[in-house]
Amino acid sequence: MYKYIGAEDGLSDRRVFYIQKDKRKYMWFLTLEGIDRYNGTGFRQYKLTENGKKLDNYQSLGWLYLDKDDEVWEIGKNGMVFRYDEITDRFQLKFQIPKEGDHASSTSISYSFIDQNQNVWLCGKNKIYLYPIYNNEKKDAISITNVLKQPITCIAQQDSVHFFIGTEDGVKYAKLKANGLEIIPSNGLDEFSKQVDDMYYHPTTQQLFIGTFQEGLYVYNVEEDKYSQPETDFSDVSVNRIKLFEKNDILIA
Repeated sequence: MYKYIGAEDGLSDRRVFYIQKDKRKYMWFLTLEGIDRYNGTGFRQYKLTENGKKLDNYQSLGWLYLDKDDEVWEIGKNGMVFRYDEITDRFQLKFQIPKEGDHASSTSISYSFIDQNQNVWLCGKNKIYLYPIYNNEKKDAISITNVLKQPITCIAQQDSVHFFIGTEDGVKYAKLKANGLEIIPSNGLDEFSKQVDDMYYHPTTQQLFIGTFQEGLYVYNVEEDKYSQPETDFSDVSVNRIKLFEKNDILIA
């Protein structure tokens, strides 16, 4: 059974970037106007604040994710990391990229995600910050050099230390080490030079699905180290999102 939910029902904006379902069965929507929570009957809007001051939506809104406990996290393009707190019923600021001098651009990030080790990645043009969600030992976030030296558009994780990193002109294969990222040469990926919008790695088949901007979908076979396009013609469309649906099925938006 499907139910249409729109602005007339209380959704803050028709343009929705992310949808998540937390452990309380609430539905969360990241829209152009902010963060909405839907309990099945109505919406509640949440604004992000720093020291009691409301933050600008354009910079403070970016990505909406769940951790392994299905708690909600919001990461802004300004390098701020927020976690929803049920007791106070608001989003609490947990981490902020330190500013370098008076340049706000130094905190701007192009992409963020939560990896399998429960680290929040904040990817800037020159640096990448890793903030540990379960910070029982009160460890500081670590910063590593962005060895790609260009904005990162998306990341797909292969295992605990290996990642596929998408940019505006291709995909790189990298290993996360104690002293930073190490780029691992790959003939197949090094030949790929298209703007990447999203990726999904399917571990069972060892295939990386690559969604591009206006050039369709590509599939990289890790074992064979080569990429190809599927039989279904996606050649002239932009692939915005790729998600696992069932064991061997994916959804492509």
